[in-house]
Amino acid sequence: MILIDVLRDTSLVTDAEMASYCAAQQRQFDELGHYWNLQVSVMSVGPSTNSRPGSMKLWLKDHPPDPGALGFHDDQGNPLGYCFVADAQADGVRWTVTASHEAWEMAVDPTIDRTVRYADAAGITWETPVEVCDAAEDDQFSVEYQGLADDMIPLTAIA
Repeated sequence: MILIDVLRDTSLVTDAEMASYCAAQQRQFDELGHYWNLQVSVMSVGPSTNSRPGSMKLWLKDHPPDPGALGFHDDQGNPLGYCFVADAQADGVRWTVTASHEAWEMAVDPTIDRTVRYADAAGITWETPVEVCDAAEDDQFSVEYQGLADDMIPLTAIA
């Protein structure tokens, strides 16, 4: 079981919004995770809650350390994902789509070392990273899942 704990270091998202996102993200993993042989548990980690031992951390922050990314994932012994809420909002992007994008990519390729090889029409062989959401990461391809109560939360589409 993959554990993803979502933590908030931004005032632009409330604990309630984060919890609703986590509920929607859990529903998406429950529905589609079998395509990637995944069983994932998503948890909202509030100010009085401890993250689970061994969990991947998905941080909601305002701005990236280096400008230009709305989110990214990294592996420094334990997978980490980041969603930069202020920058996403400034770009007109829904932070929930960015966060779900990073959650999926961490879950599918936690050590960021999976690749796929293919040959193009000219017979040239290419090797590319496995990125399950890059082809459909734009908000226009987002899909909605029910969060808490009647909230419908836009999440990334996956390939």
